[in-house]
Amino acid sequence: MKKIFVIWAMILLTGFSAGVHSQQATEIILEEGLDDYEGTRDTTIYDESSKSNGGGAHMFAGQTVQGSERRGLISFDLSQIPEGATITAASLQLTISKTRAGGTDVFLHRLTKDWGEGVQDAPNQEGGGTLAAEGDATWNENFRTDSSWDNRGGDFIEAASAEAVAGGPDSQLLLEGAGLTADIQAWINGEADNFGWILVADGTAKRFHSSESEIAETGEKPRLVISYTTN
Repeated sequence: MKKIFVIWAMILLTGFSAGVHSQQATEIILEEGLDDYEGTRDTTIYDESSKSNGGGAHMFAGQTVQGSERRGLISFDLSQIPEGATITAASLQLTISKTRAGGTDVFLHRLTKDWGEGVQDAPNQEGGGTLAAEGDATWNENFRTDSSWDNRGGDFIEAASAEAVAGGPDSQLLLEGAGLTADIQAWINGEADNFGWILVADGTAKRFHSSESEIAETGEKPRLVISYTTN
């Protein structure tokens, strides 16, 4: 009987100890204007060379009817995440504001070179872009008149960090998974520079609300949700 009591006491003590040391994950939501957050950069680069749209209400990815390509660049300030944190989950949510019919495969790749957002706002529906100003990112240059991409259309890791199918207007594109989580962990650890991601789409161009949109409601601007634990 005494031996059984000792074993039972050890089990209880082990369970209590595990409870004391269990880590609760903290979740943060990074979206421009939400809780005074102002850390999103986003723009579109157009394969018609020197065009940009860093100050526009929309961001594009995919091919136009004429066969021209658009790619979206996006990054978030991650300074809210404490040093040494372990990233347990992450997702990037984008809202489609306009598109032609049909699904489009969208791939998210980690950028390996910094880029300029700029304030240029393309006219009309913004799909054609506008002439880039000094410092803007374009198809050929990561900073207009200052430096160029090593590869036209952006410098990024070949393997996609996440992928999903973009649907119709007002639908959500959710990009998530181990690759996305690993990108953020590498940035937090200082193993890579946080230049954000590039959206590369294979199919019909999709138009998304950007961080500058004045008509997007809460949850419709680019939103990065991150869960992490600390020691």
